[in-house]
Amino acid sequence: MKEHEFKCKKCGNTWYATDKDIRESRKQQSNIQRAKLQNVSGFRGKKYTKRSAEIARMQETQSNQDPYRCSSCGSRDVEIVGSTEGNESSGVSLGQKFLIALAVVFLPFIAIIFLLWKKPFSPRANRICLIYCAVMTCFVIVAAVTSGNQKEPSGNQGTTQGNVTSDDMQKDNLVYDVTQFSKISGAELIAILGQPDSVDEGTCNGAFEIPCAYYDYNNAEGLGEVSFVLVNNSVVRFTSYQNYPFTDGDAILAEFGIEKGENCVTVANTDVALRYRCPADGIDDFRAEQIDGDTFGYLQVTYDMSFYEEWYLPMSISDKSDYQYWTQENVKQLLKAPKSADFPSITNGWSFGRNQYYVAVQSYVDAQNSFGAQIRSEFTLIYFADTSTVAYAVFDGEVIADNGYTKTADIVSGLYDAQKQSEALASASVG
Repeated sequence: MKEHEFKCKKCGNTWYATDKDIRESRKQQSNIQRAKLQNVSGFRGKKYTKRSAEIARMQETQSNQDPYRCSSCGSRDVEIVGSTEGNESSGVSLGQKFLIALAVVFLPFIAIIFLLWKKPFSPRANRICLIYCAVMTCFVIVAAVTSGNQKEPSGNQGTTQGNVTSDDMQKDNLVYDVTQFSKISGAELIAILGQPDSVDEGTCNGAFEIPCAYYDYNNAEGLGEVSFVLVNNSVVRFTSYQNYPFTDGDAILAEFGIEKGENCVTVANTDVALRYRCPADGIDDFRAEQIDGDTFGYLQVTYDMSFYEEWYLPMSISDKSDYQYWTQENVKQLLKAPKSADFPSITNGWSFGRNQYYVAVQSYVDAQNSFGAQIRSEFTLIYFADTSTVAYAVFDGEVIADNGYTKTADIVSGLYDAQKQSEALASASVG
């Protein structure tokens, strides 16, 4: 039986668990998930209370015994750093044990019978007996040594085994794979979930009024009551109303099939809500709300945020610093006394926004005018994305630069394709 060494990526704590421990934890977790799904009900009677108490006891037991949860900090962001064979069976297989037992038990009697059958105590019989016993002794030693060599796999083997087990555990922890819906067509969505219970035309609820189609399911498998939004016959968002299991913020993305990317930013993290912006390629927004202990009742995943918000992409500190510097240099060229310019710090008085087309920067500057008086001027500069080229600039309420700037709303509106939208409605009307 293999023994695995676990390490918490968050606090560095290490611990050990066997294959049996992992199997038991998986079984217990599956039982908890099944019990929760059976206990989803609008009626809070005695039966619900009794089941809730049983689930709580199961969760407490599973939490204490879960090898994929750090006992020090509670994080599930763990890795298996190595695996070795346990000592329970001493590294000897059942067949090898059987052969060794036969040799140990019956060899002395076979030797005695051989001696009595031949001429007892003759030199020839003694030599044959000694050779026989020597051969059998070598056989026992070779079997024992061979078994012992199988005890310890190499370090690389241990790591590989650990990684496979970790991947398997992630699959077992999967609540629902939300990545499968990313920008798929209406026909592809129907192939997965079947025909929707209703289809409606409407507009995306956000910064832009973009026509869309709503595919509504009253009780989709694994999602419960769920509404999908399609723009140009492509799924851009879904909202689900159902009780989902909640462990912690570190594990929730993986539990929904999302591999957290380097650009992921936590937008909200409270006792009742959790939200990530750009957690992975193909997913722009992930929201879990109505968190109540170990469950949450609202899930929203947005695959294309450009139809809902203008400035939705997160920016790193490095990018903000670059755009702050470029903006300060551009603004100084507009001042009567550039050396007197006093800008606020980057953490107080600057606003940044980004989408796939532009980067917007807003702030103010205190500087002397032609008469030597210190006055404050506000400005907004919009750059073409990933460049230092100004697309549009406003200083003290006056447009001072327009280098082919097109409003984001106009760009997004231009993306709408009525023909493709008709395809989305046609797909849902079949059957």
